[in-house]
Amino acid sequence: MSEEALNPKTDKAATETTDNVENKSDATAPQTKQDDASKKIADLEAQVNEWRDKCFRAVAELDNARKRFAKEKEDVRFHTTQIICLHIIELFDSFKMGLDSAEKQKTDPKILEGFQMIFRQFQAQLKLLKIEELNPLNEAFDPHFHDAVSHAYSDTVPEDHIVQVVRHGYKCGDRLLRAASVIISKGKAPKTEEVAQK
Repeated sequence: MSEEALNPKTDKAATETTDNVENKSDATAPQTKQDDASKKIADLEAQVNEWRDKCFRAVAELDNARKRFAKEKEDVRFHTTQIICLHIIELFDSFKMGLDSAEKQKTDPKILEGFQMIFRQFQAQLKLLKIEELNPLNEAFDPHFHDAVSHAYSDTVPEDHIVQVVRHGYKCGDRLLRAASVIISKGKAPKTEEVAQK
């Protein structure tokens, strides 16, 4: 007989060891499955978060593109209007100067009346296009809307205010089409005594 068969204690210990190993492997198997499942869940959550982030970014980019295209469309519309209107405004200014000259030279009243009717039609068309004339006489000088062509002394107009409008400006809505050309007041002229002392 073998030694193991003769020693029942050894046989019992071997059986217990085998049972313990099986129990440990049975206990670690569910733990390993849980770890694998947790890892898969974490991976899937990471993918979901990544796709969610990509989706939010794509929506934001589309919104920004929509706003950019709308602004570019408005800019193109304005620049096209500006190009066309600047030519019309030049004609309007020339017509206005001709009308002023005709009034000063006491032209035939019927001819003058015809010119005045055409002038009013011109003004009505500019108004339909939302073009507004800028006549900044006596206003404070604003470099955004006015081009200073000269300075002059004035007893009635305060310093840095417009004493004379050389050429009217125009704007379309809140955007400037053409700045007004103006002469700016230097304030009251110095007295001859002060000039002589200097």
